[in-house]
Amino acid sequence: EEYRSYKNSMLFLCPSESDVSDVREAAIKKVALKSIRNNQSQLNELTDSQQDELQDRFESAKSNLPTELRDAYSQAVIPSEGGLERIKLDSAIVSSDENIDERLENRLREDDKLLSDISPNLIISDRWGVWPKEEDESGEEIRGDHITTQGLWEHFNQLPGLPMLESEKTLKKSIRKGVDDVGKIGYATLEEDGYE
Repeated sequence: EEYRSYKNSMLFLCPSESDVSDVREAAIKKVALKSIRNNQSQLNELTDSQQDELQDRFESAKSNLPTELRDAYSQAVIPSEGGLERIKLDSAIVSSDENIDERLENRLREDDKLLSDISPNLIISDRWGVWPKEEDESGEEIRGDHITTQGLWEHFNQLPGLPMLESEKTLKKSIRKGVDDVGKIGYATLEEDGYE
């Protein structure tokens, strides 16, 4: 049995059970009103004011359905060190123009779960444990002297509990900053006869 390697790069949107029934009712209402509108014999039995009311109710149902659907997806689940973590999406403060994926992305950014920028100091610190450890001559654990860029990228994608990086560019930008500005990170190319 093979398990997913990049566990930290997945997430799930979850509808709340109570809101699913609201979506179902809104969909049924829209379909029912549309059916009446499209049935000429039923329309002929209605007065002009009733037909206007039917049209208004249909337009209302049509515009309410996407809102009900968006509001139903009020939480997401992401991997964490201890299993899964639920993230509540607050629909009350969200504009109606914002898509579900935009809501989730904004919430992950607010909670520092999705990063578009990362300090090089955090990469080499013990906070996330992505930099390898080695033992010195006395057997004491110390920070290792190197890790590949690919190795760092895979750590961020594989280890639940670490923040998700927006893209590989986020990591490369951090490494560049660590080399140029901070001087904490060295960068070398591995050749057959060693580092260059």
